[in-house]
Amino acid sequence: MHFIIRLLKKMQKQGSTFVAVKSSSEREYMERAAKEMLSTVYGRHDCGSWFADARGVVTELYPKTAISYWRRTRRVNFSHFDFK
Repeated sequence: MHFIIRLLKKMQKQGSTFVAVKSSSEREYMERAAKEMLSTVYGRHDCGSWFADARGVVTELYPKTAISYWRRTRRVNFSHFDFK
């Protein structure tokens, strides 16, 4: 929740009406998440998880711990976003 609030405050401060994740940032994140997912049960192609897409790739789950997620999202790296 704080992550989104920080984005909204930044938008308001600079008069933006639009924010989007940069394609390069999304691509880097998805590549890193895919590698990290390989160390989990969901990273196995024979897992049979309903989280997997048609290619057998799980993109909906965070591959690390909840604490890791909290740490990663405590601060917003505004350079990963386009504001307009």
